[in-house]
Amino acid sequence: MTEPSAQSRLQTAVRHFQVAALTALLAGGVDGALSARSLKLSLANGLLLGAGLVVVVGALFGLLQGLLVHEAGRLLTRFGLSSRIAASLSSDRQAEREPVVRLHTFLGLLTVLTASGVVALKLLVAGLTSIKDPELANSMLLLGVGLLGVGLVLSGSLLRGLMSRAVAAFDRRIGLPFPRWSWLRYLLFVLLPLGYGIVPLFQEHGVQLGILSVPFGAILFIAVQGFFLRLWDARPKRLAGPRLSSALGWATRALVLGGVVAGVLVSSRWKGATAVTAEGHLLPVAAGAVRTLTDVDRDGISSLYGGKDCAPFDGRRSPSAKDVPGNGIDEDCNGADATESALLELKTFSERAPRDGKKQLNVVWLVVDSLRADHLGLYGYNKETSPHIDEIGKDSWVFTRAYSQASTTRLSMPSMLSGRLPDTMEWKKGPDPAPSVGMLPTLLKQEGYSTSLVINQYVKKGLTGMQKPFQHVMATPKGADWHSGDHAVGLAIAEIERAQSENKPFFITVHFDDVHHPYKAHKGRSVPNFNGATKDLGNYDRCIASLDNLLRVLTAHLKNKELWDETVLIITADHGEEFEEHGNTIHSLACYVESVHVPLIVRIPGVAPAQIEDRVALVDIVPTLVEALQLPKNKLELDGQSLFVPVLAREHVQPERPIFCSIFQLMRGRTNFFTRAVSTEKYTLVHEALSDKTELFNDVEDPGQSNDIASGNPQVVEELMATLKAGLRGNLWEIRSFQ
Repeated sequence: MTEPSAQSRLQTAVRHFQVAALTALLAGGVDGALSARSLKLSLANGLLLGAGLVVVVGALFGLLQGLLVHEAGRLLTRFGLSSRIAASLSSDRQAEREPVVRLHTFLGLLTVLTASGVVALKLLVAGLTSIKDPELANSMLLLGVGLLGVGLVLSGSLLRGLMSRAVAAFDRRIGLPFPRWSWLRYLLFVLLPLGYGIVPLFQEHGVQLGILSVPFGAILFIAVQGFFLRLWDARPKRLAGPRLSSALGWATRALVLGGVVAGVLVSSRWKGATAVTAEGHLLPVAAGAVRTLTDVDRDGISSLYGGKDCAPFDGRRSPSAKDVPGNGIDEDCNGADATESALLELKTFSERAPRDGKKQLNVVWLVVDSLRADHLGLYGYNKETSPHIDEIGKDSWVFTRAYSQASTTRLSMPSMLSGRLPDTMEWKKGPDPAPSVGMLPTLLKQEGYSTSLVINQYVKKGLTGMQKPFQHVMATPKGADWHSGDHAVGLAIAEIERAQSENKPFFITVHFDDVHHPYKAHKGRSVPNFNGATKDLGNYDRCIASLDNLLRVLTAHLKNKELWDETVLIITADHGEEFEEHGNTIHSLACYVESVHVPLIVRIPGVAPAQIEDRVALVDIVPTLVEALQLPKNKLELDGQSLFVPVLAREHVQPERPIFCSIFQLMRGRTNFFTRAVSTEKYTLVHEALSDKTELFNDVEDPGQSNDIASGNPQVVEELMATLKAGLRGNLWEIRSFQ
């Protein structure tokens, strides 16, 4: 058989490029049109926007793929593999059939063994869920995988001869390859199996795939592209002439170029472009990619595709830059130089906290990852998820409107422990708090406290800077993440015992992960079943009930050791959780109310219980402890306000106090974003910087934040945007870790 020439290989590479671009054009157009339809916007604009966005990524991907195909063809020819591959795929009945039989035998064995391995592995993993010891379960998993591998190898050896005879008989009677048409073979044996495996994976797990979403998405795109390639090769002879092929090639290039131009124009001039891009499946990823590619000054924002960068060649000017008042330069691209905009001055301390000369109070600060306030009984939930926490609340301050400053642990925990807003702190890449950020454990150590932090393995690896101020950092065992509450309680009790043996007051912060996705911490524990609109909601409530039971052990220990009336107890969450209220699940994605409204229960011995309706923030906890423990008030820089103010000094409460939230992309596989929000008594403004998308909600009339009223309230938007920009005083924008 004649070896493929350099010219034919180059033609193949060009064909890959063209088909990839057309595949992307089609996929993007469909995605854009469907997104526009779901939002009741212009289908034509949605189609043009989607096609123009996705075709850029598809064309670049096709160009890279074409170059790789060209190089691979050259290498296959050099080593004589092209002819061997062609012989293995030959349908010529007069040609040597052994290579064909050998290839199909291998493919048949691979299919059978892979399917058997997947089924066996699934059964193995399901069986191991009954083992409660994580280390034993991991050991058994490794042993099972090893035995499974040996079994598959032996099975392959035994089945090889049988499979070879069956394939040879099939070839003699019917002929291989089968079916006769290559495009149909590809559809049956490549595209449909891959689609069946990958598409449901994305539908069920979505962003949880993280970095795996990129290769899976690329595999599926290549598979679709390969199908179109085979359809192109199977076109009728009357369409295969050189002149017509050349004309089709130029038409393809013109279509791709037209799509790019249309995408740029629509994204910059159509008001619905941002909403359609966010609604789509392919569009958010494509938009993030093309904005990154067209971000010439590398400030994180492009001037194209709705990026809103007014100075594409000046990295100091972008929609999220700090606008210096009165310098005559529009750094933040809002069309005008900033004027002086001062934030409300908060009275940090009430000066009315009870003072006595008794023994120093201890502190146990419990942070429950992903716990929403509206799923606890004392916050009005109609299911008995938290009877023990509800009982504690009767003897505590219960803040009905407490809000976290981020919807991710990595920003919220350092913010809480420092009493600083993420917007005003200095951060290292990671993100991790910079060493210059003062934290409460450092001050308490100076005051003679034993300071301890109990965390899981995920937090231990991801937030090293937050751990340094603590004297003792205890981590739950490896393999126990997302169901480690019993370990955390045990470690907390051990730290209490340690401090008592040292005759020191203690400050213990415990991070509980039991309510965190994937909501499996309840398994094997005696908690009631809760019916929910989805399986996740029911399991989420069961996880809360499971943790509620575990907390009984910790509070019982404090009472048994006669420490209950000498210990400040704080129960809160680092952020909330999303269950499709705004189209998202889990957290670390947004600043909507379901992501930031958290429980805050504070029990201070000797202080009367109360229910407080004023809005408060989690940065208020540190100044509260400074006041309750009678610590020096000038040692920490604080953004929060002591909770003694709304309880004992309400004349100093400012109803229009702005409460901030910040979140940006922290997980691979998600579209790049940088979202900040500010809330007042009546309104919440949410701004996504990279798309310059702004939403406004009336929290009094619309507590679920379902109706965006930004377009009808430009003055309110302008005022809150000024407040939002004034609040960004740290380096959060500079260290955002877009992946």
